Amino acid sequence: MQSEYKLNLTAVSADRAEPPAASRMEEARRRLGFVPNMYAVMANSSGLLDTYVHGYERFRGLSGFNPAEQEVVLLTISRENGCNYCVAAHSVLADQLSGAPTAVTDAIRDGKAIPDPRLAALHGFTRLMVRQRGLPSRPDVEAFLAAGYSERQVLEIVLPHPGGRGVRRTAVAGLRERPRAGEIGPLPRRSLSGKRLAAPGCDQPLWRPRWRSTSWASGSKSA
Repeated sequence: MQSEYKLNLTAVSADRAEPPAASRMEEARRRLGFVPNMYAVMANSSGLLDTYVHGYERFRGLSGFNPAEQEVVLLTISRENGCNYCVAAHSVLADQLSGAPTAVTDAIRDGKAIPDPRLAALHGFTRLMVRQRGLPSRPDVEAFLAAGYSERQVLEIVLPHPGGRGVRRTAVAGLRERPRAGEIGPLPRRSLSGKRLAAPGCDQPLWRPRWRSTSWASGSKSA
């Protein structure tokens, strides 16, 4: 699946990119010998490229997954999101650099059964995290843990997900059954549509809407 809309942005060279993106592109050139085309387009948004590379590096260095497992996660996410470019890139990395079994990467690309039980569990849970937007069921998590993975690695799978903050927030919040005492603090007495927002036992409002009218869709904002 590819986007219906194709961006008209042109590739940006490292010498013309804004500082955060420029340094990321130079790092890629030193490490790989070239700047990936995807980086050159992402450099139109310096913060996007910087954040993308930062998260990728943290996943590679801190996730606790070995290189083959990392490629299973990344290749699975790429296939689930229909990114042909990403599937091709991670296939090369998996086959040539990460030591992932060819039978495993071929199975992921072709949508077939994975012969390695542990990697099959990782693939299945990663795919589920993408489809469920970071909110697996209890049996799903228990099966993942039974395969030898940890609760921390449940969160690590979310790190390289392109869904961004929304998926991460859903996973972190949803995987906690209930907040501990004092974690959230006192809740407001009324919702944002109410006239007064105050913590229980507190006479001062926490926040007052700038406009009393909520007819924003029509463009009217009464003072």
